[in-house]
Amino acid sequence: MKLMFMELFKVDVDKFGDRVDHIATVGKASKRVAALSGLQEKPFVLVFNLQLPGDPPISIVSYFVLPPHLREQGEEYGKVLSLFDRFVDIPVTIPAVLTTAKSVPMDPIVDAKNTPPTDSVSVTLDAVVLNDKDEIESAEKELLMGHAVEIIEDYNGVRKPLVADAVSSENSPRKRSNSTKNVMVESNMKGSDSSNAAISSGNKAPIDRTWADSITDIIWPDPGPQNPGILDRKSFQNMRFKLIPNIVEGPWVIQMAVGSTPCLLGQKVVQRYFRGENYFEVDVHVGSSQIANKIITLCRTYGKSFTSNIGLVLQGESSEELPEKLLACIQLDKIDLDIRSEL
Repeated sequence: MKLMFMELFKVDVDKFGDRVDHIATVGKASKRVAALSGLQEKPFVLVFNLQLPGDPPISIVSYFVLPPHLREQGEEYGKVLSLFDRFVDIPVTIPAVLTTAKSVPMDPIVDAKNTPPTDSVSVTLDAVVLNDKDEIESAEKELLMGHAVEIIEDYNGVRKPLVADAVSSENSPRKRSNSTKNVMVESNMKGSDSSNAAISSGNKAPIDRTWADSITDIIWPDPGPQNPGILDRKSFQNMRFKLIPNIVEGPWVIQMAVGSTPCLLGQKVVQRYFRGENYFEVDVHVGSSQIANKIITLCRTYGKSFTSNIGLVLQGESSEELPEKLLACIQLDKIDLDIRSEL
């Protein structure tokens, strides 16, 4: 999938508590989703909401789109698209409150060069505003550039990603925000050549003990109306959604804590899933695990000192589903978490 935007929001504890669930219906995030869904190609949008505990709590929200032309490429993407269709196949969520998503100032969608906007505009759910025709065409061009990256399978009989070098500036276009915003790098991983697989540990020895292979410490909420977005722990979504971390550069303590082991997130932290007419949202409640909480606290302390790749994969478990392909990827480059937007 193609990464279109990534934003860092401060969570208003008095208004939302320690996290914001179903963020696609709230404030600026709702405008992003509406704008992307309104593009001419009508792409399907994946919202990845990484909910970080702390003071204050923070949501790192990534917006991906599924380029429609991928469905026309037959077997090349057929397996991963089949998994994706099953992954997003849940009933449409009916938001409890939509009023908070109206009349919230936000930045307009910018072009592919990520040029900082000169002014903020007020956008409502009824009228999503783009600056001009050139910006719309630029956004559509970005949409049609998305590709997936193949992941190597059956390494010594165990499903693992290819060990390869991390994405470099020579083969990965990057975008940086202006000096008043977080420095976030988008890694657009193209092609299915396994040499381009970016989520890896390079030439470093694998870490034996990380959060990814630790014992879970979570009390799992029961699915039902009282817990919106919660699915059974053994649901397809919780059993297949896999995160692959990679610290490209940073302090030794961060490399040791995070590691590079693929992790089925739905088995390590509580996740919530929400479906809209043309989008699917995954909320990763990092604070639901004390182990994950401690690691994130460490990462927040060293946020401006390390660069991390995060790969998202839907795990294949049969010959009909293999080899796996990287569904999406982001890169966080020395982020100053003290610089964030109001939702």
